[in-house]
Amino acid sequence: MATAAVFSASARRLLSTVAGGAGAGSAAELPVSIGHLRSLARAGRLADIDAALAPHLASHSVAAVSALSSVGLPDRASALLATIRNPTAAHLNALLAPLLRRHRLVGLVPTLLAAHPSVPRDDATEGIHAKALCIATGADSALHLLQRESPPPSLQLFTSVIDSYYKQRKPHRAEQLWREMVEDHGIVPDAAAHNVRITYKAATGTVEEVKELIRAMREDAGLQPDIVSHNGLMRAMARHGRVDEMMEVYKRLEKGSASAAAEGKSAPDCATYTCVVAALCKAGRWSEADDVFYEAVKRRKLADLGTARVLVRGLKEAGKGRAARRVVIGLRKKFPDRFDGPWKDLEELAGIAGEDEEGDVEGEDDEQPPATTTTTAAANLVQIASPRTLRPVLVLTPVTADEVRAYVVCCRDHGLTVRARSGGHDYEGLSYCSLRPSGNGEGAARFAVVDVAALQAVRVDAARGVPRTKAGATRAVCRIGAAGLPPPPPVSSGNRS
Repeated sequence: MATAAVFSASARRLLSTVAGGAGAGSAAELPVSIGHLRSLARAGRLADIDAALAPHLASHSVAAVSALSSVGLPDRASALLATIRNPTAAHLNALLAPLLRRHRLVGLVPTLLAAHPSVPRDDATEGIHAKALCIATGADSALHLLQRESPPPSLQLFTSVIDSYYKQRKPHRAEQLWREMVEDHGIVPDAAAHNVRITYKAATGTVEEVKELIRAMREDAGLQPDIVSHNGLMRAMARHGRVDEMMEVYKRLEKGSASAAAEGKSAPDCATYTCVVAALCKAGRWSEADDVFYEAVKRRKLADLGTARVLVRGLKEAGKGRAARRVVIGLRKKFPDRFDGPWKDLEELAGIAGEDEEGDVEGEDDEQPPATTTTTAAANLVQIASPRTLRPVLVLTPVTADEVRAYVVCCRDHGLTVRARSGGHDYEGLSYCSLRPSGNGEGAARFAVVDVAALQAVRVDAARGVPRTKAGATRAVCRIGAAGLPPPPPVSSGNRS
């Protein structure tokens, strides 16, 4: 399990409740939500983190160390490790493994190892150490670990360095180390070692080369290809545009996913769904991509943020706005603790105003002829100029923040959607459009415009060099305020272009 944590570390941010831990008692088993701990860490509420973990330290010490390290608090994780009586290698690995996913913290691994000299180490610890050196300063910096005689270099140690040479596009050096591992040290490669070669060929070679490596793994080495092996094959197929073949592999995995998951075999994982959804999006097969994404969410294994963004944007541009909204609302429901930060931007991309869009996930897609990106703005301008376009019921012009709040509450009480207008520089005129259906089959929803042009105060903290502006301040007003001059009279919605 620890080895998997080392070699599955990814720079992409995955929205998943499955935490990659090292050793027994991973962070996924902690009774406290890792998302909750991450939110507390971002807010600097360290005392609350300590209070949340305190009841579980005796029974989940490994998980607690891993959780602290995973949320970017390796110093507190190290301090906790120092208080544990008779710590094991699993505790040390739980401290170190999460740092491999944080480039700015990976350099702490050698320091933390030196800070706990009495804690036992195992092969996974050595692999983590080598991987950290490779990430921080290159594979050459880890070669000294392979040259020592006691303890002799392990399979995990060789695999870490070989993997790094492949990632540095030095395949000849990687193959040289492979031969040295097998011939000079008599080490038999395992599935993880073979997958390092498969992953490299998936990114640089042909589909036939990847298939040959998988054949050699199965027939020559007597090893069963796992999900990492199949993911490599599917990535190679996707890279060469062989999407139909990729889908055949995916469907075989999906068909046997239930039994495979129970046996710990080749069940689709987050990387599987990322690869398949991204390839289908690239091929413009949006309905299939939506279906695969739905399966991923249902199994709580999800593609990364970039792939989700491409899918939502593509569905919108293909005229499948309702499907795009279903994707985002499904994410919000399935992963409420983790749906924050950049993931929240998907709501705006899908055209979701907030919680009141929950009822918009049922029914058929609102199919429209897909608009090209070069003509979207012009089409919107024509739509706004049309006499059939729904006009705002009210145009409200608050002069204080309290009035803004009062207007929003009033509009909500009367069933009006609120559209905000500030600088008036939106070429698509979205502040004068209703982006929501009415819900009763009678076209777009009634809406009001809240024009905040009067809220244009600019304050500059000269000592700190920090300006503070209100929502209606345009660029010109900001420059005037920065010069210490009073703002000009606000321009109303009626005569501002």
